[in-house]
Amino acid sequence: MIDQHFTPSWAADILADALPRDVHGGIVDPAAGTGSLLVAVEQSGRHFTPIALDSDPAVVSELRRKHPTWVVSVADSLSPRSRSSSRAWRFARSTGVEWVLLNPPFSYRGGPAIQTTIGDYSGRVSPSAQFLVVALTELEPRQGIVAVLPDGVVRGDKYGPFWDAVSQNHKVVEIADLRTSAFPGVRAHCRVVKLERLESSRAVGPLMRVPGPIPQRDGCRCVEVIRGRIPRHVPLSVGGERAPFLHTTDVLDNLVRDADRDAPVHLATSGPAVIIPRIGKPGRKIATISRGSFALSDCLIALRPLGRGPEPLAEELRVEVDALSRAYRGTGAPYVTVRALTTFLLEHGWHANATSASAPPGACLCGAAESAARLSPAATLSAAS
Repeated sequence: MIDQHFTPSWAADILADALPRDVHGGIVDPAAGTGSLLVAVEQSGRHFTPIALDSDPAVVSELRRKHPTWVVSVADSLSPRSRSSSRAWRFARSTGVEWVLLNPPFSYRGGPAIQTTIGDYSGRVSPSAQFLVVALTELEPRQGIVAVLPDGVVRGDKYGPFWDAVSQNHKVVEIADLRTSAFPGVRAHCRVVKLERLESSRAVGPLMRVPGPIPQRDGCRCVEVIRGRIPRHVPLSVGGERAPFLHTTDVLDNLVRDADRDAPVHLATSGPAVIIPRIGKPGRKIATISRGSFALSDCLIALRPLGRGPEPLAEELRVEVDALSRAYRGTGAPYVTVRALTTFLLEHGWHANATSASAPPGACLCGAAESAARLSPAATLSAAS
């Protein structure tokens, strides 16, 4: 069963406002529901051809009654057979469309993820992401797509390679962050994203800006982002060389207390580093480790500056703790993804590079001619999740 949560008019206006004023030609909504997205564009005074599809025959019948001049038909946009039998879908493909507006179903209740391929990406994605893939690869809008997507799809670490593939041909920009009460009857944190088709240049990564070579105004600004990987309650083997095992409860008042457990040293990360929580907002949990090795639970993240000690970064994070807290999301316990944290650091002048736990420190690349290419988000975020 597909979850249906129709777009409220105020959210539809956000998507409509993201389109250029002089848009002409076809605009298609592959999951039209009550048609609010296309209605919002009509009410803005733009002249275009509305094309609407929905899998619910009753919804389509109502759309035809209310909007007799639209091109409307029944179609499950995730079913190739259903698409090929849909008059509106065939019309959109044969005449071409300028834009796709999309608020797709976020999930099939109890259904699995969908295997998909786009560009050089192949993997399993949510139904909402698959709607995006179908629109990009089959409708091929001349200008782009404006879509409402779950926060986990937009900023989730596992979707990094997916967005890297999308960004080969589209500039991807976040337009709005919708509150969890945006859709009546469901608490879903979601975002409005705009994909603008690129003419010739290649994008370098989704939802981020790419810094140029880092100015060495106050020393090295390279930092490695390391997500902890050891579940708190997993029994750890005994014997052999050991390292302190750190959990969120070991960080308080911006200090790391003595750990009451240890872990095999091959699971450890070498310092110095700044320790922050991955789950639960940072508050007074921005601490430093000056030396030695430590193993991180999966509730912590280590930030390892290269070429300097950890205190300058820790102090900057404490000053910017409110901005840092806004990078934490979730309708339950707030959490931060490696991707969101890397974005935050890039925006604050640090050259952030995701790496895996237990990896040795990398090399400082400050001022290197190739640094912009080597440390673009598309390159760095594929290293670790």
